[in-house]
Amino acid sequence: MSSSSTTTAPTGPPTWPRRSPPSWGRSRSSVAPPRRGWESAYRAGFGIAIDRGYDLICQIDADLSHDPAALPSLLSAVRAGADMAIGSRYVPGGTIPHWPAYRRAMSRYGNLYASLMLGHGVTDSTSGYRAYRTTTLEGIEFQNTKANGYLFQIELAYRVWLWGGSIAEVPIAFTDRVRGQSKMSWQVVVEEMTMVTWWGLRDRVKPHWHGARRRPGLPRLGRAARTTGTR
Repeated sequence: MSSSSTTTAPTGPPTWPRRSPPSWGRSRSSVAPPRRGWESAYRAGFGIAIDRGYDLICQIDADLSHDPAALPSLLSAVRAGADMAIGSRYVPGGTIPHWPAYRRAMSRYGNLYASLMLGHGVTDSTSGYRAYRTTTLEGIEFQNTKANGYLFQIELAYRVWLWGGSIAEVPIAFTDRVRGQSKMSWQVVVEEMTMVTWWGLRDRVKPHWHGARRRPGLPRLGRAARTTGTR
């Protein structure tokens, strides 16, 4: 890529981005209001990248839990034909080296339930390490998504599948964050599963989103998503 654009959503006072210059060489940074949530920062960042004419848009956590070394694999998957590539912890080769068993269970079984209920076959739809074609984000009307938190990630992947897009999953090693704390809890998992259940049941009758070309059917884990390579 010849240039890049970064949008951040600080959970505290956004001192670092505002102390930094507006650009570093070919990279530019913008700051989303801290109280609007990181999903608002993603929507803003996607919009900025589209306005600047980028063909591919990448999404990565800034807490050092996502290894930048995996980025070429995500980009390669999209360039090979995928409409969206997800850095997955749950395809062969994916790992979570530092998580305790209870946190692994919350994430793994929550993702499994989402995959079965929504029918898209994605093993890690809550992962925030992704690459998209710009045309994909425009096609799924990302700016009109409503979900917050981890549900935002699930909704984006679900819309890509409903839209008829292809989803590749690339194995990654997810390292626990160096700074900050996870917002994942059993309460969050229950809330997500409740909403995912509603989406799956509702869309089996008639897809709610007008751009849908598919609807959930019988669960087919791993059939809709395409797994790509190993690191």
